[in-house]
Amino acid sequence: MPVTVIYTATSTNNTGITYILDAASLAVGNSIVASTGAVTYIAGWVGVSLITASATGCYGPSIASHLATTNPRPGPTITGPVSVCPGSTGNVYTTETGMSGYTWTVSVGGILTGGGGTNAITVTWNTVGAQTVSVNYSNAFSCPALAPTVYNITINPLPVPTITGPTAICMDLPVMFIPHKQA
Repeated sequence: MPVTVIYTATSTNNTGITYILDAASLAVGNSIVASTGAVTYIAGWVGVSLITASATGCYGPSIASHLATTNPRPGPTITGPVSVCPGSTGNVYTTETGMSGYTWTVSVGGILTGGGGTNAITVTWNTVGAQTVSVNYSNAFSCPALAPTVYNITINPLPVPTITGPTAICMDLPVMFIPHKQA
């Protein structure tokens, strides 16, 4: 999504200020409103832009320039088990290292047991069904992701075995019990 930033310049004894954006920034689709200094950066733009303010008045224009660096946002990824049993402990979920401000969220069916604030957490899952972990952090430019990354986990029900066979048996007769898998 495009982002608009307003740059302002001040100048005494001027008759007007006009703003200019460098050619490379304009060439990729960024734009500027010359009368206000409002620069609209296209979605995904990463780079350096030069904003120049030209103040008119006595003795010709006076110019001031400002460099603005647009940094990338991170795209956190999460790895870890996607299918576990209730009561399972020690489930480790990780994301990229070397970032800051790690913020993890574990859905209601799980308990964060370690690693909060780091790039790796440990979770105990207790509730059967669909569960999630999510993470956000800031990259080396202090930019957070636009939204946390959500990782889906399925907590499978424990198996419930059944056994069938005669309840009364006679001595010296072979008997075979066959377990049945419950759907």
